[in-house]
Amino acid sequence: IIGETCKLDKEIIKEGGSFKITKIIIRCSNKFELYINKQKFESSDSTKGRIIEGKDIERNYSYGNILALKCSNSKNNKGGLIISVELENGSKIFSNKEWKASNEVKKPEQFLNDPANYNYEQSWTMAQEIVKNNDDLNPWGFDFDFSPENNWIWLGNNNVAGEVYFKRTLGIPGDMLKCKINLT
Repeated sequence: IIGETCKLDKEIIKEGGSFKITKIIIRCSNKFELYINKQKFESSDSTKGRIIEGKDIERNYSYGNILALKCSNSKNNKGGLIISVELENGSKIFSNKEWKASNEVKKPEQFLNDPANYNYEQSWTMAQEIVKNNDDLNPWGFDFDFSPENNWIWLGNNNVAGEVYFKRTLGIPGDMLKCKINLT
């Protein structure tokens, strides 16, 4: 649309500094549940992105967080997830094949509430990049809340109906910092 402002960001991953989340923009066809350290955010409006500010995340850790998602897709629609995460250290994380995905999660509540300690099934694989946000073949239309370089992702092709689960680790979450052996 002429006159609209586009975000021309690219994904940037920085190793050091704070991994505290400053902002998340997320959209899923048809609806999603996003869990960050047992806190749930959701939306059933697949026509626009939901913005989550870092100040609204109760347990937002500087050393790292795990994002656990459930996206639900009806049988008659193509499934898709697009997400952008900004961190205090300047990192910008997009939806791409670095996200893990599965539609065979045996204990969904355990995965969503405690992904660091979940026993992952063999069904977990890298997410499939379906289409870039700015691609003419994008069935959801260009979304001005997201960079044109961001991708819509899903499990396999985007005709998988039902629930698809996603996860992405940012930094080193607290549950992963626990010592395995006490050296004192």
